[in-house]
Amino acid sequence: RLSGNLELEIEILPDISPTITYLSLHDTSFQGTIPSEIGNLENMRLLDMGETGLEGPLPDELFSLEELELLYLGDTNLDGTFPIEAINLSSLRDLDLSNTEIHGQIPSEVKGLTELRLLFLHGTNINGTLPSEMGELSHLWALSIAGTDVGGAVPHELGGLSELTLLWLERTSIVGPLPDGPDGWCRNEAVEYFEYWSDCSETNCACCTFCCADDSPVCNETVG
Repeated sequence: RLSGNLELEIEILPDISPTITYLSLHDTSFQGTIPSEIGNLENMRLLDMGETGLEGPLPDELFSLEELELLYLGDTNLDGTFPIEAINLSSLRDLDLSNTEIHGQIPSEVKGLTELRLLFLHGTNINGTLPSEMGELSHLWALSIAGTDVGGAVPHELGGLSELTLLWLERTSIVGPLPDGPDGWCRNEAVEYFEYWSDCSETNCACCTFCCADDSPVCNETVG
């Protein structure tokens, strides 16, 4: 694992052994775009380039890494639309694209990430609505879209996510009541501890652990 104030060039990636399974460049001075040669690291299970100088779009070759389970690219200057190609990563459990320039809508095809546990998109330019197909992500325990332009009502299908433990919806355009009823989040007895955040004035969430007012500094700190 490499970390700290290291001055690294993106060109070293092609020289990394293709047998490597874990690569963390978190919080380094890594600069540039992700090269297409990333696809040569076919045994990669964890890739962490968060808090670096990465920029530009995500290369298609990144989504050919069929063994990849953990992908952390948050707090970078990556851009482009939500990568629909990610559905090729059938083993992916964690996807962190938070505080990047990623934009567009969350595609309905996200349901193909059947092993997904964590999806962090807070502080991005994601918009549109939450697709009802996300209700098929049965292992999802952490979802954050705080500080985005996502709006509309939360589909009732998401109320069936029995493992959902962390939910950040504040600073969005989400409106209306959050899923309740027999399969709703507020009646989920399978989760002993949970942290649900939403906006006070736009949503009705009886079991939210924090309700964000417009002037709440705590809520602002959760984004960015």
